[in-house]
Amino acid sequence: MAIGRTLGLDGTELWAAYERDAEHLTTSGAADRLPDNRFALKRVRPVWVACAAAALIILGYGAMNFDRFLGRPTITIDSPKEETTVTTENPLRITGRIDPRDALSIGDEEVSVERDGRFALFYPLEQGLNAIEFVVTKLLGREASTLRNVIYEPAGIEN
Repeated sequence: MAIGRTLGLDGTELWAAYERDAEHLTTSGAADRLPDNRFALKRVRPVWVACAAAALIILGYGAMNFDRFLGRPTITIDSPKEETTVTTENPLRITGRIDPRDALSIGDEEVSVERDGRFALFYPLEQGLNAIEFVVTKLLGREASTLRNVIYEPAGIEN
């Protein structure tokens, strides 16, 4: 009625026209809902929060220890320093260091490593050329090897 007065029309006729046009419209029922607000925060289950936190912790640990598990192992050999060495000493003192979490073998023999990664041992030599292979193995099996050639010439023997 107020719209009719504002527009200068008969409100009763305007209402009757609206009712004629609205006959085909259905009324809202109990199942009728407004659409969800896509920007509203939705309730998250605590189980999903715990799973996401655990996944982040595992990923963070893996990222911080990537080199430990999958990186290339390294070795520093302090003695003999050169790739080829001539010596009169037998047995030869071998020293160096690796990551203490890695395993070391020298010439197919497992070598014990100190807590700081240092190792030292006396290696028996044969007269002539001795090829000494150092193999470092990571936790998941990745290896690196280094070779030192030591020529043993006993003292007092002329060539």
